[in-house]
Amino acid sequence: MQYIQFQTSAQAQKDHAIDGANMPTRVALFKDADIPQAWPGFDVLAEQLTYGKFPPQFTWFEEWRRSLATATQDVMGGRKSPADATKWLVDETTRISSQ
Repeated sequence: MQYIQFQTSAQAQKDHAIDGANMPTRVALFKDADIPQAWPGFDVLAEQLTYGKFPPQFTWFEEWRRSLATATQDVMGGRKSPADATKWLVDETTRISSQ
């Protein structure tokens, strides 16, 4: 429980944003001045918070997200090279979005 509390704390979320280019889950951090200084483009991404919902609201996103996870796991597991996984994901993206 302590680990989960730490990982979801404001400081950990800020560190993840600055060091790992991860969007924070705490809305207050979208206005933090330190993050855009460390992460060029963050301010533009943070502005999007007012426009929509996550995940993006298009019908094929969930299937595509599972494909992305599969490609990532295939590379991490040594089953595909990064180039092969990327080509497969491009083909999957085309297939999914054309349905």
